[in-house]
Amino acid sequence: MPILILFGSCYSFKGISIDPETKTFSVALFTNNAPQAPPTLAQTFTERLKDKIRTNTRLSLVNDDNAQLQYVGQITGYEPVVVAPQPGQTSAFNQLRIAINVELTDVKNEKGSWKQVFTFQADFPGGTSLIAVQDQLIKQITDKILEDIFNKSFTENW
Repeated sequence: MPILILFGSCYSFKGISIDPETKTFSVALFTNNAPQAPPTLAQTFTERLKDKIRTNTRLSLVNDDNAQLQYVGQITGYEPVVVAPQPGQTSAFNQLRIAINVELTDVKNEKGSWKQVFTFQADFPGGTSLIAVQDQLIKQITDKILEDIFNKSFTENW
């Protein structure tokens, strides 16, 4: 007769691991410290981070200081950059670079806490104005940053 042994050391879902004692998270409204960033970027990023964690984990979102995992952060960089200048003061392509400083406090496990700046960039053609492609670039860049934050939170420290 086979014996079934269950180990309850951590919760695993889609390649992530979460301590079974951890039930809640909060995300404070990110601040925008990047003068060139659109005014809605911090709010949009905050909501997207909440959605990413809520839909990909079993954790419950709470809006108070009692959360076991607490995220705070700032948009620290939003910079259009000429990458490949050409003669005649034109460029072959430009980049939009975004940097977001994130701090996770794990109330129950100090070793799970971390602070990191996440950066990513996306290229756009030199003859195209940033305004014309800004929304698409922001989505592309923040998708990558959100994935990096999620992986740092739920795959590296458990």
